[in-house]
Amino acid sequence: MIMKKILFLLTVLSLLLTSCEKEIDVELDEADQKIVIVGTVTNNDFQAQVKINRSLPFDEVGDYPTVTNAVVTITETINGASTTYPLIQTESGIYKTENPLGQPGATYTMRVEVDGQVYEATSTMPDVVTISPIYFDELFPGSVFAAIDFEDVGGRADFYKANLYINGDKRPDIFITDDRFTDGMLNSAVFGGPDLAVESGDQIFVEIDHIDEANYNYWFTLQQNVSESTAAPANPETNISNNALGYFSAFSRVVADAMVP
Repeated sequence: MIMKKILFLLTVLSLLLTSCEKEIDVELDEADQKIVIVGTVTNNDFQAQVKINRSLPFDEVGDYPTVTNAVVTITETINGASTTYPLIQTESGIYKTENPLGQPGATYTMRVEVDGQVYEATSTMPDVVTISPIYFDELFPGSVFAAIDFEDVGGRADFYKANLYINGDKRPDIFITDDRFTDGMLNSAVFGGPDLAVESGDQIFVEIDHIDEANYNYWFTLQQNVSESTAAPANPETNISNNALGYFSAFSRVVADAMVP
């Protein structure tokens, strides 16, 4: 059975995928400055990266101050054996491993020390999702949208995030879903929305990230904050200790590209 999921902007609960238009890493509900950490480990020969900033008060506008004096490590655990890798600051506030790091099934623990304070988080990288080639679905007369099929493994909880690029430009929308209603099914995800229609000759690039539950919760609570537009929104749910903001994610990624015929 194929379950079709339409990825609309600011999706309501009746749909199975949700999206938002902001990818932010700043504090939302308090004026005090906090550490904001965004750490990622993935497959496909990429270096692990940790970006560290300080938050700004909610009503203050400006660049987020970078943290340049951090000591950052990531520990990889495979079959009970652990190896710790130091991260080197390559740009202001951006720390990377010297070599590519990341494989499905491994568990990764990030440790960040700043001004005597330690922040930690752990994430296990899920396996790589099997996807189809990109195809194009006319949801409405004259409106064509990119779509892709992916297979969900039954008997376990799975969580996904998708990124969409049109003619080389990454859409700011964040699309997420879980398999509560589609466990073990072949899913068809259609990137639909008021300004996501594609035209003949457009170049389409899609990333499907298999993420863990903690990171799904981060993106889900962020989406709720954006869609509700509350006066005092809550901080997105984080998996990082010591009251830090942000997230640490070990995820597997698979990509596909196509031209609209």
